[in-house]
Amino acid sequence: MWKNQLLTAWRRLKNNKTYAFINIAGLGASLACAIILYLL
Repeated sequence: MWKNQLLTAWRRLKNNKTYAFINIAGLGASLACAIILYLL
């Protein structure tokens, strides 16, 4: 089950590079903001 999901995610990342980059950048920014807010 996990293998199938990872393969599907990998194919989507490969085919939609711009969309994947936007999603990963947004996730990174939100995690950074959450960590900063937690530390303050």
